[in-house]
Amino acid sequence: MGKLHIKDYILIAEILVLGLLLANYHIPIQNAHGQEAKEPSTYVWIATPHSWSGAIAANFDSVSYDGTGELKIPLDCSSGQIYSAVIQKGTAGGTALTVKIVIHDKIVDEAKTTADYGVVTLSGTC
Repeated sequence: MGKLHIKDYILIAEILVLGLLLANYHIPIQNAHGQEAKEPSTYVWIATPHSWSGAIAANFDSVSYDGTGELKIPLDCSSGQIYSAVIQKGTAGGTALTVKIVIHDKIVDEAKTTADYGVVTLSGTC
């Protein structure tokens, strides 16, 4: 093996920094008050690189949200109760908006749209 040059050390440092950044990356989770919360096992997972808005309802309670990017929102849904999520893209263009319902760490419902200002509507029973 030959001698390492300065650009080799720089590449190694960049890889280490990238690894540290990825190890500490997490998708933010918000509660109904817009505050970051701990990871729940039941949540609505919204994924798009752009803005979105909508409402999520469960256990006879509904909360409106606005956001940008990927977000997990806790879903307070007791067994047998009905949930509903209606989320709309805030932009035109072909970028997808994907919404997933995760109950006890399992995806039970999901849909996506690429339509301009498209809407995803999901509902079901917890």
